[in-house]
Amino acid sequence: MQDELIIRINDLESTICDLKDQLELSKIALHEIKNDKDQQIKQKEKEIDEQAEKMEDMSQEFHAMLQETLEKMNERIDEKHKDSQEVPQSEEQDAEQTSPKDEDGSNPPEPEGDDAPPSPQ
Repeated sequence: MQDELIIRINDLESTICDLKDQLELSKIALHEIKNDKDQQIKQKEKEIDEQAEKMEDMSQEFHAMLQETLEKMNERIDEKHKDSQEVPQSEEQDAEQTSPKDEDGSNPPEPEGDDAPPSPQ
């Protein structure tokens, strides 16, 4: 009976040692997994920071492009506005140059009779 108990004690001590080894291996594996996870988190945070910086740079470039476009549009609007103010004066000058005048500066009389263009009706 005493031999049976000694054998049983040895089996249980062996089981305890095996379980302690498994526990130690599990702790080591857990530590490695935590380290890998921390490294992945650091890498992802670095990528996020890089992407955020890239987005900020692109945002600033886009802002500059929009600002430049707005300035160009304002310049063109100003040019068109200036041109539209100058056009009536030049149209009057063109009209004066193209309409025939008599020597005294008045417009000649409209032709009558067969030479007259048909009147719009």
